[in-house]
Amino acid sequence: MDGPRLFIAIDTPPEIKDDLEDLSSRLRESDAEVRWEGREKFHATLKFLGGTNEALLPAIAAALRRISEGTSPFPVIVRRVGSFPPRGNPRVVWVGLDDPEGGLERLHSSIDQEMSRLGFRPEERTFHPHVTLGRVKGTRHLRRLRTRLESVTFESHPTTVHEVLLVRSELKPSGSVYTILKSFPFVGIPRRSE
Repeated sequence: MDGPRLFIAIDTPPEIKDDLEDLSSRLRESDAEVRWEGREKFHATLKFLGGTNEALLPAIAAALRRISEGTSPFPVIVRRVGSFPPRGNPRVVWVGLDDPEGGLERLHSSIDQEMSRLGFRPEERTFHPHVTLGRVKGTRHLRRLRTRLESVTFESHPTTVHEVLLVRSELKPSGSVYTILKSFPFVGIPRRSE
């Protein structure tokens, strides 16, 4: 499809972005050929829509509004440093998101279902929520990078997700630039711990 490249995501709180920048700095010391992401890109993608017909934007926004109205804020914990693929030469360096109450999984599933109704392909891969720290661009010092990935640890304090974002991605020679088109705050009542 022609049109803006879009994705749906949750953002990372500023204090966790500070910690992720510190983590990223430690990993950079490997001197591997990695394009490290800036803090403005520290988010977790829930659904990549790709090139999207602009005529679909109102329907996408309406679907995300419906989902957000029925979603309560939920906790996540940013923890575990890893790479894709998990074995062999890494291509993507990430930190994972733990979903202690299942809110992130429910949100992802609702978004995938709603976007499928609008003609977007349903996700076939298992959902692995993560924040991308960097993308490997060459083979220099990959062994050092792998060693650092195996030795470094990361765990944030629990944080609460309050909204979902519709984001435009523009490809530039220096890398992609993200623009938040709209945020959809959750208005459901938070669940009480039993």
